[in-house]
Amino acid sequence: MSVTKLTGKFFGLFPSTMMRVRLSAQDSDLNQKLRTVLDDIRKSTPNGLPKHAASQAYITRGSGNQLHLRPELTDIVLLVCTEAEAYAEKIMLDMDAGNLVINACWLTVLEKGEAVEMHTNPSSVFTATYFVNASPKGVNFRFFSSVGENWPHTPSTTANRVNKRVESILGFPGELIIFPSNLINDVHGHDDETGHVSLTFTFDVAPIAPG
Repeated sequence: MSVTKLTGKFFGLFPSTMMRVRLSAQDSDLNQKLRTVLDDIRKSTPNGLPKHAASQAYITRGSGNQLHLRPELTDIVLLVCTEAEAYAEKIMLDMDAGNLVINACWLTVLEKGEAVEMHTNPSSVFTATYFVNASPKGVNFRFFSSVGENWPHTPSTTANRVNKRVESILGFPGELIIFPSNLINDVHGHDDETGHVSLTFTFDVAPIAPG
């Protein structure tokens, strides 16, 4: 077992690295095309969200989570994969262990007042969410500290990235957010008439078959 030698007074331990990048303009041809394609998918694919879920929305995670294999989504898949490779390099993912692959991709549609409850994305290394359509105010994408609720919450005078328990990021059409899959997250309900439409990709490292 290797031991890390600490230097200096402060050091980072088990941090969460996130990436946010704009892939296209809000009303780009790409997003216009995606809205049409995803609307067709919604009409033909049943809602995969359990009826007993706390928040009702349209999510194909349980009914169609291999959307990245559809030829009509090739353009966005290629763009997301390029950024995923950059993210993997940033977090120093050991690519000698295998190839970076998408192991799931699903559609989420939220109407006024709907939300996505707190969850993680198991069986994957990291997650990438691309916003196709959203409120002009943005989508309130929330991330929760990995410090469990059973741990004491130390009072602080000023909230910062070290002691915060919740971090909110506003997502807008054309933006991609990548984050560790074990990070608890949710999408806060919005009160705008504009529907929220997004594609979520999860990535894993597939072992390289022996030559």
